[in-house]
Amino acid sequence: MSKKRALTAEELAAAAAIRRALGDPAITQEAVADLVGVTQGQVWQWAHGRMRVPAGRAVALAGALNLEPAIVSPAWRLATERSRISWPFPFDRARYDRLTPGQQLAIASVLLRELERIEAESKSAAVEADVSKPRSAQRRAG
Repeated sequence: MSKKRALTAEELAAAAAIRRALGDPAITQEAVADLVGVTQGQVWQWAHGRMRVPAGRAVALAGALNLEPAIVSPAWRLATERSRISWPFPFDRARYDRLTPGQQLAIASVLLRELERIEAESKSAAVEADVSKPRSAQRRAG
């Protein structure tokens, strides 16, 4: 049986923010649970730092509490930061995701051709640089 990891300071701060939001008499744990699709007990555990809020529940929970997803779930913040880092293209990922598969394939083809062109240019530049070296430098490098 594995022991659960203790919550981080950031996760405990998220729990405190959830608890404060639930302090509003107009917001009940039951209503929040219904909106998020979990049990009232799960909402209580999040509010009291017994469990961390998973990234997949952050948007619904934040909407129910009128908070930002990054406030209620550090995991959501980290996941969105990673997705921004791992999306290296100069256009919006959300717009790309709304394209049809055919449109996405067309964009991928254009990007692939551009990468191949850049690679060919860099190889050509390397060959030209090698050719322009004096013979003695070429022998040492080879």
